[in-house]
Amino acid sequence: MNDGVESGPVLWRLVRSVLNPTRLRMLRLICETDGTLCVREICRALKLDDPVGCIYLKQMNAQGLLDAARHEVKVYYRPWRDCPWTAPTRFRDSLVSYWERGVPDGWEVDLMTRLRAFSHFNRLAMLARLSRGEAGMRDLKCAVGTCVKTIEHHLSFLTAADLLETKHRGDSGYCFQLHQPGHPVSATLMSILDENVRAGIDYRNVVEDHALDTASRAVIRRIVSREDNLRGGWILKKKMRPVQHVPTSRERTALMEEDDGLFEEGRV
Repeated sequence: MNDGVESGPVLWRLVRSVLNPTRLRMLRLICETDGTLCVREICRALKLDDPVGCIYLKQMNAQGLLDAARHEVKVYYRPWRDCPWTAPTRFRDSLVSYWERGVPDGWEVDLMTRLRAFSHFNRLAMLARLSRGEAGMRDLKCAVGTCVKTIEHHLSFLTAADLLETKHRGDSGYCFQLHQPGHPVSATLMSILDENVRAGIDYRNVVEDHALDTASRAVIRRIVSREDNLRGGWILKKKMRPVQHVPTSRERTALMEEDDGLFEEGRV
């Protein structure tokens, strides 16, 4: 499941990479600053712990929103201007355009309300179905492939984001129609979604890009840290062994957000 025809981040994971008030403020700070900022400068400006800030920045870098460069022991971040994927660039530009207009206090809550409508593959499947015309509860159930209770849960997010218009169908109940988004960020995300649908992207309840579990990460660490000896075998470098560190509560929260595939239904 790719974001558009090109190989890149999927849309709902792209939105989730900034679905946090602190992440939004971090991205705004980097975009509004000329040049680059190191991790320490970003975390000090936002009064954030360095380990948590590193996790947030790495996620946005993995989704194509930020570019990272290491100079000695410091890592610097800046907006990724030459990103090979168009969707992250368009999404970031829409956020910058929204910030340049001047936003009131508490803008993070309003923006997150709109972003949550695009932060789950089931909601994207519902929006893809509604883009073809009005649909009832049974139509949405067939399009998404899940139960009615889950459909009702996701409808609440779409309604809060001002994307749905409810109509009465007489004795047969209600039907839903897609409302043209007036918010610039929502309009950009809907445009990206329409392009993905025309390209044949299927956002139904089957997810192909599973998050890596702990065992898979351990294997990848061994492969990355390998070195060939005279017998052509594999040796794990001692310095790559995990450090015995008990994460803090904020670090655990950040790591849970990183593993999007481990989120239970209804918690996002």
